[in-house]
Amino acid sequence: MLQPKSKNLVIQLVKFSLVGLLNTVSGFSIILVLMWLGYSPYLSNFVGYIGGLCLSFILNKRLVFLSRGEWRTEALKFFTSFLIAYSLNFFTLYYLITFGLVPIMAQTVSIVMYFLVMFILTRQWVYKK
Repeated sequence: MLQPKSKNLVIQLVKFSLVGLLNTVSGFSIILVLMWLGYSPYLSNFVGYIGGLCLSFILNKRLVFLSRGEWRTEALKFFTSFLIAYSLNFFTLYYLITFGLVPIMAQTVSIVMYFLVMFILTRQWVYKK
């Protein structure tokens, strides 16, 4: 049987994953709707990512980490965490492809890197109790 701390970690990981899935679906939906309305793919992509990221912040704050902390401070930390995680994702992808890894495998490793870094930063820094 899992210890309470381990059980809490597993529950947070599952919730974090589900929020990530919902964030992806909502962000992609925004992108598709905006493109259907005639906006450029670039603007649509930007707005979709921002919308998904905002949804992710709110759901992680309220449902995953149950935080009651100050919104502005946590939002700044959350978006900083995103920039760190995404940068590591991008550079991991770049270097793995540069060193000859098949792009789909490089993408897979990079996505896992992003997920782990974002989870650790949000759990240990953004919403730390």
